[in-house]
Amino acid sequence: MKYDVFFSYSSKDEKLASRLYKQLTVKKYKVWLDKQSLSVGDNIAQRVFDGIGHARYFCIILTRNSSESNWVKRELSTAVIQELEVEDFMILPLLFRGGKLPRELSNKKFADFTFSFKQGWKELLNALTEGKPKGVYDKKFTLLTKRKKATTTEQKNKKKLLIAIRKKEDLYLVMDLGGTKAYCAIVNREATNLVHKKFPTEHHKDPEKLFSFIKRCIRETIDHAHEICKISTDEVSRK
Repeated sequence: MKYDVFFSYSSKDEKLASRLYKQLTVKKYKVWLDKQSLSVGDNIAQRVFDGIGHARYFCIILTRNSSESNWVKRELSTAVIQELEVEDFMILPLLFRGGKLPRELSNKKFADFTFSFKQGWKELLNALTEGKPKGVYDKKFTLLTKRKKATTTEQKNKKKLLIAIRKKEDLYLVMDLGGTKAYCAIVNREATNLVHKKFPTEHHKDPEKLFSFIKRCIRETIDHAHEICKISTDEVSRK
């Protein structure tokens, strides 16, 4: 099953999440909420990450409670990587009183629930409406269309990377070691993923070997940027 919205929240904010869930389902959105989507015997972690992987929007409820939740942090880390990799996926921060934007979302506009639930709800609906229509995954986009979009995005990002290097703009290398795979990407100031590579994760428990693995990932990612842009490796490395 595919979802329009996945809700990430602290268990202490269950009433708040349930309220949003009910209001969205009334409007015919398909929503993933752990209390509604999990069954007895389910592998919770696997089902949660599958839910993120099959959603169009990742709505994170930002409160004082969520900032202290390790589960929310893990879910957000997964969503950040997915947003870099998948074009038809977006993180929507929902900011409530006492909450704060995590560093990973500092460049994003948020739906502001801090003073008025009604205003925040309106902003959330606008964000959902401006994106793909409800039921976006219900056979409305073919695999061919997705491939064309991915190719176009890669070409645009290649051009952005070339311009950034030629103009000596700031570029950043982002790495996530993950569980079974590592992800290494070169991004610009707007956090746009310009080029990336994936690697099977190795040597998590051996600090010396892990450091060597990280260096190899960085080097191969830079080499990959060199290959697709047809410029010298040293020119990429200097950034």
